[in-house]
Amino acid sequence: MSIRNLTLKLVPTVAFTEGTDVSLTETGQTIQNGLQLSNTDENEILSRYVVTLKSRLPVLDPKKGTFTKGKQSIVITIPTQLADGSVVFDTIRIERDNHPSSPFSHGHSLNGLAAQMLTSESFTKFWDAGSLA
Repeated sequence: MSIRNLTLKLVPTVAFTEGTDVSLTETGQTIQNGLQLSNTDENEILSRYVVTLKSRLPVLDPKKGTFTKGKQSIVITIPTQLADGSVVFDTIRIERDNHPSSPFSHGHSLNGLAAQMLTSESFTKFWDAGSLA
């Protein structure tokens, strides 16, 4: 299916049943408003991916009497050593902004929509080759 004629499910149930479990533990790095995790059971540093989570809570603007949006982000990085010996860092960023007055269901809907766009076959050509067809 083309992403130009996209169909998504609203408030889907997303379940992953295949794959291998991996345990992530804190790396000890200081991350402002966040936490960094890695698969530290992996002995080879070039196979060890890193997950960085950050959270910024809404803040009240005392002059306007309104809140800013809260923001949560996740960055996943996988280092890879290329044949020429150079190292590249493949990365994906997932970010969500929510106003504190919005219902929690909006955030859940955004999560479900994003999960579909990350994993749906409709997006394979987009992720693999940048195709918008």
